[in-house]
Amino acid sequence: MHRILSLMAFISVSLSTAACNGEREDTSVEEDDTDTGEDPSSTIVKMQTGIYTDGAAVSVEGAIVTSPDTGDGFFIQDTSGDDFSGIWVTYRGVGEWDAGAGVNIGDAVTISGTYTESTDANTEGALVIAAEADLTVNSSGNALPPIKTLTDADWADDVALEPYEGMLVRVTDVVVREELDDNSWGWEQNIITSDLFYAPDVSVGGSADVITGNLSSAANTFTMTPHDEASIQNYADPPCVAEKCAADLLPGDLVITELMYDPDVGEDATNQWIELYNATGSSVDLNGLTIADNDSDTFTIDEQLIMSSGGYIVLASSGGWDYDFTPDRFGDIPVFDIGQETAVVYYDGGSDVTTIDEIPLITTSTIRPGRSLQLSNTHLDSVSNDQLGRWCYGISFIGESEDRGTPGTENDRCSPKATGDE
Repeated sequence: MHRILSLMAFISVSLSTAACNGEREDTSVEEDDTDTGEDPSSTIVKMQTGIYTDGAAVSVEGAIVTSPDTGDGFFIQDTSGDDFSGIWVTYRGVGEWDAGAGVNIGDAVTISGTYTESTDANTEGALVIAAEADLTVNSSGNALPPIKTLTDADWADDVALEPYEGMLVRVTDVVVREELDDNSWGWEQNIITSDLFYAPDVSVGGSADVITGNLSSAANTFTMTPHDEASIQNYADPPCVAEKCAADLLPGDLVITELMYDPDVGEDATNQWIELYNATGSSVDLNGLTIADNDSDTFTIDEQLIMSSGGYIVLASSGGWDYDFTPDRFGDIPVFDIGQETAVVYYDGGSDVTTIDEIPLITTSTIRPGRSLQLSNTHLDSVSNDQLGRWCYGISFIGESEDRGTPGTENDRCSPKATGDE
């Protein structure tokens, strides 16, 4: 047995002329699996443990499809549920299957092809089917193989996870730790879920009783691949620990008090920021609050963010921040086009949407490069901020930059006109 060189070995389905003629092909395996009396689907185990070498022609018979078809590939597994009994199959490039190979979870399949330990740009190994005739669905609706429950100790050691690559696995009693790149989520105990089949709607601090999916790997990282909403059982959003939650907010409870439309420090798309003021008299958890423009671009806070009573928070663009202060949260906030778009804050409860605050359209002639627009500190309410005369330009310098504003702190008192200058 050798250490698996590729964490997701794959079958590249391209039959040799000899195989097509019924002749035995010369590989490193001297015995024909179909003549030994063994379960033919144990071919997967032989591939995953190195008995079959890279490039060997193989035939897998009776394996069960254990995942959805992505339109590019799917997982199969032996019925035994033994270690090393799962593998990824892909048919990238088969023109007949542009919309999918037509397989479903529970199908028993026969596949002929070539075992390859390889890495492409996206996955460590894949199953490539070269022609439609290389895949046969023998029956449907079959029972799935036993699901392996992984422990904290398994996730602490990549070597311990290798036997379960490609197999159906589950974890229990897990909590979301952080949002990762590309719609992946990090959970406690080093667990990562990817969106290969399904992108769950979860938040940092949320919990689930059970997650089920196939164990995959890419870029030397093991991930679980939930299939659908049912794959994450009894998910619960993080508890609201503030005196008010986003769902409790009423119009005017939060006030938009400052916005940097045209930062001089760097590009607008990566340096715009917006400031909110808490007018409720209570602490508020902003998890679930949405920031939008009037062109349907939105950013929803998807993790706990506590705002103190009478406090300010700053939300800012991510991806190339040039200021020397740190906002309360980076995110894909809308880029507010000067003179064309305004800002709206709301909570979407599903059946009801509550608009908390919005500001009027700021004309191009009102904007000055490097100067925030801020609401006078004597009029911190959602009625006053509808009046342009209550707004003025930032006066104080922002850190070491030449831009001006008061992000995250009390605004200056404005003169009674929007273009008030110092």
